[in-house]
Amino acid sequence: MEIQELNNLYEKLLKDKNFDILRSDLKEPNIFEILRISKKEIRHSNFLSWLLDPKGNHGLNDQFLNRFLSEVSLYSNNKLENHIFDMKNIEIRREWKFIDLLIIFENEVICIENKIFSSEHSDQLIRYKKLIESEFPDKKKFFVYLTPFGIPSEQETEVYIPISYQSVINSLEDIYKINFDNMNLSVKNYINDYITTLKRDVMGNDKL
Repeated sequence: MEIQELNNLYEKLLKDKNFDILRSDLKEPNIFEILRISKKEIRHSNFLSWLLDPKGNHGLNDQFLNRFLSEVSLYSNNKLENHIFDMKNIEIRREWKFIDLLIIFENEVICIENKIFSSEHSDQLIRYKKLIESEFPDKKKFFVYLTPFGIPSEQETEVYIPISYQSVINSLEDIYKINFDNMNLSVKNYINDYITTLKRDVMGNDKL
């Protein structure tokens, strides 16, 4: 390609209104990008634990939790019964004995292994399963393998339920729309930024 032709194309690009919109959108501040944590797996688990906690200061009660549990129940051989329980008794644990996320109800426990930019290793899923079975012998147990595209576990395909981050995006977009007028401004910004981060940095399907 000749230099003049390249210059002409570049000039045409700069005058394109869609390109102006693109540049403007890319300049929008995003708290996850500002803190440089958009690709930190542990930070995603932290944010998810906040959203899953019905007692969290996000003010959304159990909206995200219920959507997540519905997804688990949909693909599980055993059906969750947690919906009849008092959500005040729920416990969310982070990095408990190296398990990313743990949701504990009176009669049920859900173990979540979160994988975004890494893969399973060192028989960790098998170890987590044995640990949960040992620590919660009387509870109904569910195991979730959360990844960007919902790929099954290599070692524990029959045990861990594969769930995609796309379902997280769908749930948050619904919650964002439903609660838009009543949501705290900071919470609204956090959720909007997180949706953008998931689409852009995790799923790679952001419109930009």
